[in-house]
Amino acid sequence: MTGTMRYWFYRLGAETGLRAGELRVLRVADLDCKKGRLVVPAAYSKRRREDVIDWLGQDTLYELAMFVLGMEPERPILRLCHPCTVTKVLRFDLGRAGIAYRTEAGLFDFHALRHTFVTLAVGACGNLRDAQHVARLSTPALLARYAHPDLPHIREAMRGMPTF
Repeated sequence: MTGTMRYWFYRLGAETGLRAGELRVLRVADLDCKKGRLVVPAAYSKRRREDVIDWLGQDTLYELAMFVLGMEPERPILRLCHPCTVTKVLRFDLGRAGIAYRTEAGLFDFHALRHTFVTLAVGACGNLRDAQHVARLSTPALLARYAHPDLPHIREAMRGMPTF
């Protein structure tokens, strides 16, 4: 994987919450810059229905459009290798960044970006139902499993609680 492919693999994973397998199958035709969305075909979505990612920022859409400019519509956006190789690439990149692959909190793998996305979505959406929709999770229990408390944010919010 080239450095640019790695960049987009990690960035789209963090900004969309898409799974590695979903990112692997995205084609240039699945990016619709006019409507500002990315479409995961039903055949490749975990839920087996078309998933529309329509909250990407304008900067991301523009940069992604420039990245795929001139590519054939049926070409994969990211030419990713076999899943085992993706794990090796991630381990290598983490090592170069000085981040342990296995931390005290558990295994750091590509799916950790989905946890990060869901945690941020809960804070950004302001309500759990919208966050569950954006994260493409089927139940509130899954949302609770993916989202992690933002302790500094919680401490700051709790300072505004009324005293009795």
